[in-house]
Amino acid sequence: MRVLLKAKDIPANGRYVVTKRNGEKKYTLRDVIKIHGSGTIPSQEFKAEGDARFLVSSDGSANAISGDVELLVELDEGDLFDMYRNGKLNLPEA
Repeated sequence: MRVLLKAKDIPANGRYVVTKRNGEKKYTLRDVIKIHGSGTIPSQEFKAEGDARFLVSSDGSANAISGDVELLVELDEGDLFDMYRNGKLNLPEA
């Protein structure tokens, strides 16, 4: 299922596939991007500040976004329950 969540509420571990609210292109969400060096080229690490996140596409390109940007995330029922149990989802009361 696809659920609309703010980027800051989605674990930024690269596990979840997300799309922009009205988009089709698939991304993974990260809060750290590592670029590995070789030889005399040093490795670099970029960390998103605060609630910001990186959208990383399958071709390796990355965009920085605010944590308040709403994204569609593909979840199964177990993932949804885990996010709720860990306090990442605030569902309205019935």
